[in-house]
Amino acid sequence: ELLLRFGYAIENKDLSGCLRILEGRPVAESEGHWKTLLKLSEEEENYVLVEKCNIVLGDFAKASFYHIVNRKIRKLVKQGLSLKEALLNYEVKALLLTLKKEFSKAEALYLENGVPDKAVEMYQEVHLWEESLRIVESTQKEAYSSQKASYIEWLLETNQEEKAAEIYEKDGALTQAIELLIKARLPVQAARLVITAHLSKDDEMTKRVFANLNSTEAFEAAGDLKLNFGEEDNALALYIKSGAFSKAVDLAKSV
Repeated sequence: ELLLRFGYAIENKDLSGCLRILEGRPVAESEGHWKTLLKLSEEEENYVLVEKCNIVLGDFAKASFYHIVNRKIRKLVKQGLSLKEALLNYEVKALLLTLKKEFSKAEALYLENGVPDKAVEMYQEVHLWEESLRIVESTQKEAYSSQKASYIEWLLETNQEEKAAEIYEKDGALTQAIELLIKARLPVQAARLVITAHLSKDDEMTKRVFANLNSTEAFEAAGDLKLNFGEEDNALALYIKSGAFSKAVDLAKSV
């Protein structure tokens, strides 16, 4: 009887009827019916019921998301929009696009409606900081430096020193980039920047990079760095030690 009544309600898109049939019944016995109701609720854009179905099915992350959507819809209705108008509102549509991870489409909606800060906020919430910075740089130049600082701070908090170093390198702040790479124990990348930054072999940072290269047995990169400073004999010995024989042969021929 339950199947017949529920099937009839689904066929007639009677969402309230479906809900009355399922409420009070053990979820374990009716989980499939709840999923069917969830699908129909999404198709009918009844997000209050979508939220409820997700709670019943134990998907609290999605339920929380739809709670935000429903709060936005209620706010718009309170401001004088009809429910239909609220569902067509760009903020509601953008929120729903973020759930599908269609961030570029949501961004376009925010930009078309003159609220780039909403797009920035969206990207930051999902940790797509580079996309966030791209928008800030083109629409809010005065906030770019502080936003970039926040991004770097987040990268360091999440142990992404190499990514933070890339930002410093892009900005030409090579010593800060080298410092981070040393901290992250990435001496090969740090050695490359020592050469780019034209640091001397007696520079304290260069010495630290050499120490890291040796402790991690990155002898080929150490050889490259020695060669950069004109120490051909030391470079040759390091190439041989690392097994970089083609480099060793080429160097031996040139000296």
